[in-house]
Amino acid sequence: MEWNMDRLTVFIMSLLSFKGIGNQTVLYYLRENKDRQKNLSYSELKKTRNFKIKKLINEKVISDTSFKDAQTNSLKKFKDSIKKNIEIINYFDDKYPRRLKNMSNRPVLLYLKGNIDLLNSDNTLAIVGTRSPNKNSLFWVSNTTSELMSDFVIISGLAKGIDTAVHENVVNGLKQTISILGQGLDMPTYPYENRDLANKIVETGGLLVSTYPNGTKVYSHNLAARDEWQSALSDGLIVAETGMRSGTTNTINFALQQNKEIMIFDDKELSGNQFFLNDSRIKPVSDSTAIKKVMSERFQHD
Repeated sequence: MEWNMDRLTVFIMSLLSFKGIGNQTVLYYLRENKDRQKNLSYSELKKTRNFKIKKLINEKVISDTSFKDAQTNSLKKFKDSIKKNIEIINYFDDKYPRRLKNMSNRPVLLYLKGNIDLLNSDNTLAIVGTRSPNKNSLFWVSNTTSELMSDFVIISGLAKGIDTAVHENVVNGLKQTISILGQGLDMPTYPYENRDLANKIVETGGLLVSTYPNGTKVYSHNLAARDEWQSALSDGLIVAETGMRSGTTNTINFALQQNKEIMIFDDKELSGNQFFLNDSRIKPVSDSTAIKKVMSERFQHD
């Protein structure tokens, strides 16, 4: 990455370190003036019209001294991240995923470990499902993933159950998969039993992604937020098995908001699947052939 882009990343990390400043405040500030991405000084920061930043400056929470301290700390964290083979990219980086660019709440920073080129792969599919699948859906998702992984980069969330089966099949097939985590990438893998799987994902040319800074522990709201990025990074969402209220339903709802192609395994014995298939926006699928047909039609339309 170019040094100028690294400097911008450190600047963004510094701004985010002040309480009350979030992704959209940072993006507003950097877009307020076309030269902002190059002039990363405190004197330039003081010129902003952004209410939140002005308020912190007026209250002397952000001052010349405190901002220099924040930049020093952020630079240390940035360098520590590099030592851990974790790359941090910002919204203005060419490597930033195009599928997130136009989202209203897109993260201004992404933390990445592995093959970063996968972020902008041509064809991506998210495959998700319950942590406690029945044998039929587990068998179905294993076969379906194996038949799709040569044509699509497969995305999932490293959770127990369906997610684990998805990632294991791709890794065992020596293909590339993306896993979205709800924690800092330097923290112990959650769930713990998937720590070796996370390492294998990277070793086989895959990618671990987080929107959370290094050192962030796993919390339930982090996992719920992670569900949004699984669908956001994909061209389409496949649900192997879901209840009526679960983390998988969060992903389905996010995908609907994002206008993604959504497909659900059409098993009459899975009441959660059948419940969501009552929605005309969601397509029933029985095998990889049906999935490829749906996605082909979607790509032609787009």
